Amino acid sequence: MLVNGINTWAPILPVKRAVIDFSSPNISKEMHVGHLRSTIIGDTLARMFEFSNVDVLRRNHVGDWGTQVTSLVLQSKHLITTCVKQNEFTYYS
Repeated sequence: MLVNGINTWAPILPVKRAVIDFSSPNISKEMHVGHLRSTIIGDTLARMFEFSNVDVLRRNHVGDWGTQVTSLVLQSKHLITTCVKQNEFTYYS
């Protein structure tokens, strides 16, 4: 099978380049089997495309930052409100 080379038996796809976006674990939550599942599926698709001589760009989606940003905004709002009430807030111009 490999004697004649991969081009004789690999599927020929109508695309030259593909972007495979698969998720990575959400850094704000605990790791679980769902993260591993989607990562394996994405990696498998990327390998299948590469096997078919397609130039693959692998992109990992790194979790949801919404929780961290919301926490930071709420804490900043609380801190500013507390400082203003206690006259400890200085405005810089």
